[in-house]
Amino acid sequence: MLRSSQEFQDLTIRAFCGNIQHLVTPEARQKVVPEGLYDALIKVVDLLQKLDNLKDMKACLNNDFSRYKRAFGSIRADLPDGDALSEEIHHLQLFLGNPEHPKQLLFYNLRDALKRIPSHEEVICEMIEQCVGFLEEENYLVPDEKYRLIRSVPHLMLLADGEADIPKSFNIFKNKLVNVPRLQKLFKRYPYIPEIGDMSIKMTFILARAPHYDEVSMDAYWGGDSNDNMVAQHYLLSKLWKVRIYEDEATAKALYRFST
Repeated sequence: MLRSSQEFQDLTIRAFCGNIQHLVTPEARQKVVPEGLYDALIKVVDLLQKLDNLKDMKACLNNDFSRYKRAFGSIRADLPDGDALSEEIHHLQLFLGNPEHPKQLLFYNLRDALKRIPSHEEVICEMIEQCVGFLEEENYLVPDEKYRLIRSVPHLMLLADGEADIPKSFNIFKNKLVNVPRLQKLFKRYPYIPEIGDMSIKMTFILARAPHYDEVSMDAYWGGDSNDNMVAQHYLLSKLWKVRIYEDEATAKALYRFST
């Protein structure tokens, strides 16, 4: 399973970057990019970030890999290809727990590969605009499609943002290709979003990984200081009276206040 995940990562990053490489060519820039292509790339970004979080949070992967290494160590001398298997285990170990990037390794690898493609930021910004446009026009059918678009926006911003220590690098927060007030409005409306199952994720937690993001000075503008009313909108118990059947609304709200 772990080897399959590593191979999937390599193939996915290669395919994603191949499409971006094609889209940045002068010929492609003169044509209208189909919405379906951007939508497919957005799905890839969302899938990779989900796999990244699952890989980081699931202790079973580390436990199973530790058993595998112990079992291999006891029989390595008897195997004709023991050295080759040892090298493979080393690569799997770096994939599972790279000391340089212990968290979000998949997304780091994707970002690192993208940075080798000149002008990739233009394509990523167009993908961001499509996400925001679809959300504003409610161009989705089911909640998962809606939240995929929302989750993808901060991750796409992370992919486009350049290194803070490089002069004149691409700053996603101060570039004319990005409508910053439009994005801030989205972040303030959805400070928390569902991730996988019962997991939720804070939008500014993703954004804080961007090199040009300054949490102290920028958090308030991107929904990081959510007030009580905003928190209540994402708190299940505050909606409980709406899903229970009562004789009247006043009774429902009174029982809710008593229960909390």
